[in-house]
Parts: sequence; structure tokens; C-alpha cells
Amino acid sequence: SQRAVMDMTLVNPLGIAAIPPLPALVLGAAEDMLISPEDVVATAELLDVNAEILPHMGHMMMLDTRWERTAERLQQWLEDLPAEVLASADSYAAA
Repeated sequence: SQRAVMDMTLVNPLGIAAIPPLPALVLGAAEDMLISPEDVVATAELLDVNAEILPHMGHMMMLDTRWERTAERLQQWLEDLPAEVLASADSYAAA
């Protein structure tokens, strides 16, 4: 939507706060015409993680013809999370 695009592209300097350290996977698409790889990298830097730019994909990675690559990367990231992170997520969800 136009509102979503505006929210993603306009930065409110008063609204930027420190983000607590959390596990995060930041994926971008090399052929994305809406969110540039540089913006993906900037987001990853805010979260203190590395960005991953998937080649030959557009903005809607899960609807792309190569969607399996995105799903596989997400699955691998979830499988690699430490057990204590998963346990804390389970206790949070139960609350």
C-alpha cells in the first residue's frame, strides 16, 4: 500500500530508539525495486546482524519463482537458533 511505502521510506528521527539485542535474520532481494540492498544492510546494522542479499529475486521473495531459496534460508536460520533462545520464545508465547 502507499501508506506502507511511506512508512518504509520516511525516517522519523525522533522515533528511532535503541533496539534490544534479539536474534534476527535480515534478508533482501538483489532485484528488489522497492527496498534497495543498501537499505537492507542498514537495517541489519541497526540490529547488529549481517544482511543477506539473495540473488535473482524481486521484492516479494516468498512469491518469487525461486521462493524455495528464501524458505530454505529461513528454515536453516531457525534450526541454527540456540536452544535457550527457543526456550525463551516458548515462555514468552505462553505468557
